[in-house]
Amino acid sequence: MSTTHGLEQKIADKTAMIGVIGLGYVGLPLIRAFTRAGFRTMGFDVDQSKVEKLKAGKSYIKHIDSGAIAALINAEKFEPTADMERLCEADCIIICVPTPLNESRDPRLELYRRDGAFDRQDVAKRPTGGPGKHNAPHDHS
Repeated sequence: MSTTHGLEQKIADKTAMIGVIGLGYVGLPLIRAFTRAGFRTMGFDVDQSKVEKLKAGKSYIKHIDSGAIAALINAEKFEPTADMERLCEADCIIICVPTPLNESRDPRLELYRRDGAFDRQDVAKRPTGGPGKHNAPHDHS
């Protein structure tokens, strides 16, 4: 069985662990969407204070209710962490990093490149911009 087929099966039967890097105004709602769809999620952020708030069931984003975060934590549907070495536990990784973009208009990933964690992952990247901004990925070919 190919790795792709195995991943497709995990997605189909909702056993895939979804990882989201960046738990801001894009990443945290994405976590909620995946959990509503029936997936378990891991959220990664380099800001330990955000991770601790989320683990305590508290939201730091105005439009996301703390009760919803607490329910996800208590149901073991969402596990926030600042430990980038745990990226390998996710079957899929979605990157929701903040702008600004670097000179080549790619997301600034250096904060997440500890110990080569990304070097071991197949990663598709699409930068996210602020509200009303559309930062489409550039073709670097």
